Amino acid sequence: MKKILIAIFLLFPITLFYALFRVPVEGPVQFPVKRGEDFRTTMRRLKREHIIRDTFRFLVLARIFHLDKKSKFGFYTFKRDLPEINVLLRLTVKGAPLKEFSIRIPEGSTLKNIAPLFSKIGIEPDSFLRYTEDTVFIKKVKKCCNLMDTPSTLEGYLYPDTYIFAYGESVYDVVCKMLRRTCSVFDSTLIKRMHDMDFSMHEVLTLASLIEKEAMVDSERYIISGVFHNRLRRGIPLASNPTLNYILDKNYGWLPRWAIRTKNPYNTYIHPGLPPGPICAPSKKSIIAALWPKKVNYLYFVARGDGTHLFARTYREHKKNIQYVKRLMFSGRSR
Repeated sequence: MKKILIAIFLLFPITLFYALFRVPVEGPVQFPVKRGEDFRTTMRRLKREHIIRDTFRFLVLARIFHLDKKSKFGFYTFKRDLPEINVLLRLTVKGAPLKEFSIRIPEGSTLKNIAPLFSKIGIEPDSFLRYTEDTVFIKKVKKCCNLMDTPSTLEGYLYPDTYIFAYGESVYDVVCKMLRRTCSVFDSTLIKRMHDMDFSMHEVLTLASLIEKEAMVDSERYIISGVFHNRLRRGIPLASNPTLNYILDKNYGWLPRWAIRTKNPYNTYIHPGLPPGPICAPSKKSIIAALWPKKVNYLYFVARGDGTHLFARTYREHKKNIQYVKRLMFSGRSR
């Protein structure tokens, strides 16, 4: 203990001199500090960015002023000509100014698509996914949207939109803001319609997510919804390719035979009714289409390859449409 005190006593004048008067390489550098980051980790990164010269000296300085456990998260911009005492005080006393980022969540995004987008505000993708698939966390954020129950995952619940988030915002605050946006989409008209159809929010989002992935032309959303509603009423499996693409994590145009036999509750080829939950974040257009399906006699549809679909009332018609589409594909033509 005496040796440590003697070392600190001897180093104090040198440390103070370097901290107050040394001038390193010039030039500003952006320096984000993530929420919960350890002081020593931050210090080593400061050294790598040439904001400070010596980690030991910086740690001694921090301990002298009892600031070695008080670093604040935030998005810093340091000038490389700052004395080390200034760096330390900004990092532990003053903190970083508010830094906001615009994050756009595209329609039809999955949680896996969304997670990496939040790295720019200091949230690790793996951490984001863990929270959005954790039932304890979901129960906590449930109060941000009183329409929702307690789903096993937040897939489909984070509304696709452009958001402004501050660097260092917690996962809870980020998710809560997005859930409030989802809840706001369900206005009184949609809620009444949902109740009239005896649908839950979870069921609406699930059906809307299938429509989102199937429809590329707005006018067809309502027809596709009509087909799905017809199948649901008759107890016929929905046979929606995107549900298999979701569980296989691969975008198959034509599903291989083995994929159709995949044993999974999301496989809508072998399980009638809706899958257990949404497969993506649906747009308001798809949510409305799910609640107001077009009255059609169709039970089948197949993609042409140009964004539109061919619809059929019988399986025989459907097989003819499939053959027609395959001929178009092999011939290299599209109509």
